[in-house]
Amino acid sequence: MSSESTFRLLFTILFVALFAMRFFFMIKVTRAGGRITPDDKAIEREGGRGYFIIRVIVFIALIAFLVMYFAGAKWIDAFLFPLPDWLR
Repeated sequence: MSSESTFRLLFTILFVALFAMRFFFMIKVTRAGGRITPDDKAIEREGGRGYFIIRVIVFIALIAFLVMYFAGAKWIDAFLFPLPDWLR
């Protein structure tokens, strides 16, 4: 297994663990009677509708980028930063 494959596998494991933890706490909040999605008051407090829309668009772009990373899109190699394995 090449070192790049090893790091992609480790990144995938960390990413899945992140979503598992997020899902776990979403269930806890729901069971406690809390809300998962922000209401209008929370959106206004955090910067307004424009800022909220930008956050949603950036999140979708991040998910698309990560899917392409996991799929092994060749153009992503342009962002490679050559570091020694011990530092990665």
